[in-house]
Amino acid sequence: MSLIDKTDLKYNRDYTAVYDDTMARFWPLNDRAEKEIRQALADTPERRFVTNDQLKEMGTYQPDGRFGKLIFVLDEGLLIIPSYMGGKIIPGMHGYLADNKYSYSMCLTNQKYDKKLNCITDIHQLMKDSLL
Repeated sequence: MSLIDKTDLKYNRDYTAVYDDTMARFWPLNDRAEKEIRQALADTPERRFVTNDQLKEMGTYQPDGRFGKLIFVLDEGLLIIPSYMGGKIIPGMHGYLADNKYSYSMCLTNQKYDKKLNCITDIHQLMKDSLL
């Protein structure tokens, strides 16, 4: 937040944002805002913007940008403090991208399930199939 606050951008005039613990999501309201947000965060190591291609690969891309037009993620072990989620450092966190070294996932069920889960959105079909 402090890096964005150092710009001359004004919240609700130039952009809106949501600061989660492990990512910041931005909705630039003009071209200048998008450029300045990208510049303000460009030189931060171990952090990056997620591309639309990456979002598509994860099955989370929304063409209308409803979850953020610019999504800026941190590598595991880093937190945005303070964030809209809290103001204190906590000893453990979830919500990092799957390509981080320690981002393991597992899905357990008490039913036989032969379909492959490739991304987070596949869990919806698993839940629907389990209800039948």
